[in-house]
Amino acid sequence: MKKQFQILAATFISLAIVSCTKQSIEKPVGPASKASEEISTSSASSGRLVINPLNVNLEGSFQFNGNLKDQTKKLADGHRMPLSRVNAAIYTYDRKGISNSALKFDGNYYVSIANVPVQQEMSLSFWVRKFSANSGNAGSIVRHNSTGMEVNQLDNKFWGRVMSYADDLSQTSIFTNDFPNTQWHHIVVTYSADRMKMYVDNQIQGNTSNTFTVIDKFTTYLLGHAHGYAGQYWKGEIDDLRFYSRTLSATDVQKLYDL
Repeated sequence: MKKQFQILAATFISLAIVSCTKQSIEKPVGPASKASEEISTSSASSGRLVINPLNVNLEGSFQFNGNLKDQTKKLADGHRMPLSRVNAAIYTYDRKGISNSALKFDGNYYVSIANVPVQQEMSLSFWVRKFSANSGNAGSIVRHNSTGMEVNQLDNKFWGRVMSYADDLSQTSIFTNDFPNTQWHHIVVTYSADRMKMYVDNQIQGNTSNTFTVIDKFTTYLLGHAHGYAGQYWKGEIDDLRFYSRTLSATDVQKLYDL
């Protein structure tokens, strides 16, 4: 009788251990359990992948974190120009004070980014810091070599433009207010078939109708290039350069500014 009781007790304990082990496997406890529940709940409740709106129609994103690579991997790496100069691109502190995270131009070189799409709707976004707060420093911060969008510095103003060399130099331009300082500024230029807008630091600087329509193609963009004067390149710093094949909304501009 005693032996039978011992057998029953051992069986009961074994079943209890198996049951507890199964429960612990099916539903972990602690932080890991909470994380898994959050993930499963999110997936089950939404039933779809949430897409960052700032990544929609993003054709190229250059963060300049010590390199000239496109984070979207849609565009080829940028190249320091002229190629005859063996010096590498120069990197500096970005707007948040992080070292080696923004591209610096000292007036001796520029950067080329090839095969960027030009379409009926497009936008250009980047952060910029001028070399000097004084007048007299001019050049192309970001420009195309045939058709597309560009932003130049003219003394203390920023000059946004959409143009086509192939169409008898047709263009639409917006000049900003004066920005006589060396602080970081966020610039966005948007283009649609009938309108161009330009923002600086989330404030609209111009909203004008277009006088022409670009032709869909691919173009090369030049960063820190001279504006009309060969060999006299722009001086300043650029960060977080983005190319979009859509017209960014005011909400998009706000989100980019807040990054």
